[in-house]
Amino acid sequence: MTNFYSATPDPSGVATADAVRKIIFLSRQEAEELLAPAGAVIIAIHDASEPPADLREGWADRLDLKFHDTEDDTGVQTPYSRDQAAAVLELVCRHRATAPIVYVHCHAGQSRSAGIALALAELLGVKCFQDADEVTLDGYGFFNSHVWRKTMQVAHSERYSDFF
Repeated sequence: MTNFYSATPDPSGVATADAVRKIIFLSRQEAEELLAPAGAVIIAIHDASEPPADLREGWADRLDLKFHDTEDDTGVQTPYSRDQAAAVLELVCRHRATAPIVYVHCHAGQSRSAGIALALAELLGVKCFQDADEVTLDGYGFFNSHVWRKTMQVAHSERYSDFF
């Protein structure tokens, strides 16, 4: 049986402008157990109370982000920033023609990772999944809306007008 998290490589081996076929968000534990599919990239989210995930080798690229699952800057917890959103978009732009899947993980795989994943799926016009279930913005109520909004705001800035 094929593992849902795996990508079937393009038999031609030729990268295309629409290489990203899906966005998958998952928990830290699932990400740490995952064998990196060929060409896939991962966005790894953790907060100040934990170290970055211990992911297996083989990812085409990895972006580590440290922020809390919060919507505003309380001074105690660190929210997702504009610079972090730009780093996410830079990663996707850099691998857009070659990465078949973009993975996003956070601790539980439900809120922060979902916010980024749902934004990227909308921007790229691809489907978003949690496990084997397709997830949509309207049908998934657990995503961090601050993370989604910040990613969309930065994506629609002049800097990324040629990409999204």
